[in-house]
Amino acid sequence: MTPARGWDQAVFRCGRCGTEHTATTEDDYLKAVGAHSDAHALWGRLNPIER
Repeated sequence: MTPARGWDQAVFRCGRCGTEHTATTEDDYLKAVGAHSDAHALWGRLNPIER
């Protein structure tokens, strides 16, 4: 398998909570951003007891 070209690494930093995730592929980066966004959306729907 040939390694992906054009990516060394990319760091995702959340402006809301400060979490950082380093990705080595574009697919990994997009998954991290999507999952983190979903987590914030879920957290926003929870009431204080559920949190």
